[in-house]
Amino acid sequence: MVRSLSFGSFIYDFKYFLIRNQFFCAY
Repeated sequence: MVRSLSFGSFIYDFKYFLIRNQFFCAY
């Protein structure tokens, strides 16, 4: 589910997604 309320929220979710992936890939 993609929240397209504003471009700022999209960037925040995308950055959070990348950080979460890097965190799981570390293990």
